[in-house]
Amino acid sequence: MYKKNITYTDFNGDERTDAFYFNLSDAEILELQVSYGGDMSRIMRNMLEKRDAKGLLGIITNLIQTSYGEKSSDGKRFMKNQEIRDSFVTTDAYSKLVLELLNDDKEFEKFMTNVIPSDRREQLSEIIRKREQAQVDDEDGKVVEMKKG
Repeated sequence: MYKKNITYTDFNGDERTDAFYFNLSDAEILELQVSYGGDMSRIMRNMLEKRDAKGLLGIITNLIQTSYGEKSSDGKRFMKNQEIRDSFVTTDAYSKLVLELLNDDKEFEKFMTNVIPSDRREQLSEIIRKREQAQVDDEDGKVVEMKKG
């Protein structure tokens, strides 16, 4: 879990600093990896090299929105749902975070490292690679051959 303090101006014109929490479960990390074709780190590096701001913005907003939640007071649960997500996305803190991660490589790396630890990324990437090696799909998405490893 990553706790990030963000200073922003609320809609009453008051500057404030609040703590926001971000966390991805193994299942969420795996889902993100699969949705981006496996290795998110490689895909993001390619986008950086190509200066694909639109692609990077899409990944950044997806990561933020997927990982944002509220920790229960007893610390037993990390709650996420559309209402919680919307309550964050509609603040200036969200905008500040998106811009910071898009424009500051060190902050982006820090966010990624804390939300998706590298050892978990590597383990989940390996699961995806093994899965891809284990099957070859035809055009209908059905397994037509199993490779032995």
